[in-house]
Amino acid sequence: MERTLIIISAIVLSLLVGCSINFGALTEQAMEQFSGQFSEQLSEQLPTYELSDDEFARAMDPHLDYLILVNGEHPYEFGGIYDRELQNDLAYIADCYVGEATPIEKGALYAFTLLQYDLKQKGMEIGLFNAYRTYEDQEETMRLYPETTVEPGFSEHHTGLVLDIMIKWSDKSGGQIWYTETAERQTEIPEFKVVHETLADYGFIDRYPPDKEAYTGLPSMPFEIRFVGSSEIAHEIMDNGLCLEEYLASK
Repeated sequence: MERTLIIISAIVLSLLVGCSINFGALTEQAMEQFSGQFSEQLSEQLPTYELSDDEFARAMDPHLDYLILVNGEHPYEFGGIYDRELQNDLAYIADCYVGEATPIEKGALYAFTLLQYDLKQKGMEIGLFNAYRTYEDQEETMRLYPETTVEPGFSEHHTGLVLDIMIKWSDKSGGQIWYTETAERQTEIPEFKVVHETLADYGFIDRYPPDKEAYTGLPSMPFEIRFVGSSEIAHEIMDNGLCLEEYLASK
């Protein structure tokens, strides 16, 4: 009897060991399945937007509102629906000034590369030196440039859709240097206007046009361009001399 109990115990123990090994594998499999179901449910809960049929739309996220507005009256919602989706949607590009990795929304990045290529065919080279900023990044920028920087939480750089650009041009000595495109330089070097004339084809607009401070709250900054996700919308804004605030107010 005692021997029988020992044998039975050994059999049960071996079964339990086998079950524990299988249980671990099954648990991992179940967690993967649960994670997949959870991701699908989360995607279903997020708002879905109709993407344009532009070439760059293939890299856009249907859950991101590319017409999101952030300014002095519309603060950015950290931890909100847009922000949570954006954190999984950031890509990186080396900035043209010091070569550091700069985060940017992936749809905006893809459109920017197409814009770069187009302008290069026209004899112009543009680069990016700033895009997405965290709250802390904006604090540091404000510390360095207090006169031209808005407070953290009120900058469209938080959206990953605003790009600060530079243009490579020949200086008086014939060397190639990167210019920040200012209103003064646009006058001095009319070729800079080619950039703004090409923006809308790739879903970008001049974010802070001249004489729109009453709407944007900020002076003209020709080096700040904004991705709106549609060449049609971008052309409606640019061709009619509007700013983003005016366009959204008309809808």
